[in-house]
Amino acid sequence: MIVIVCGLPASGKTTLVRGLRRRLSDRGHAVESFHSDDYDRRTYERMYEEVAATLGVASANRTQSGDVAERYERAGADATVDVLLDGTFFERRWRNRFYRLGTTYEVWVRASLSTCLERNRNRADSIPEEGLRAIHARFEPPRADLEIDTEALDAAVALDGLESAVLGWMRRESK
Repeated sequence: MIVIVCGLPASGKTTLVRGLRRRLSDRGHAVESFHSDDYDRRTYERMYEEVAATLGVASANRTQSGDVAERYERAGADATVDVLLDGTFFERRWRNRFYRLGTTYEVWVRASLSTCLERNRNRADSIPEEGLRAIHARFEPPRADLEIDTEALDAAVALDGLESAVLGWMRRESK
């Protein structure tokens, strides 16, 4: 199962994905996360290749993360690896491509432009304001299976809601 967590920069995506991965791992689930910030170019193309390798869909160019399923099997864990993707994914085509790899859910992490601009100014890894505004202007809304408003919800409550939804999707997929 793939969960795409998308939204504007500084909307709270990475905080939620890191927290969710930790919680799911603590429950014994085999989970890998991929963050768009970890790629300096060809972001979504490279992310797609690594996710495909991780899920065993592509055999060519296996990266270090492409051996994840094998590591879990050797460790005696469930061979099914669930994937969390963290990125703006502001163009729909970037999200749609992942549907070819398996069951995919989309989570839209929302916050107003003004809130994202304020949060961005307070981050060590901030992006230029013009860049954030450009992404906002071009953002194509996802077909969200879940929307999380990080302005309205406390971070812990938002994470609880995300965890509950993902656990429900996992139960559905295991049937």
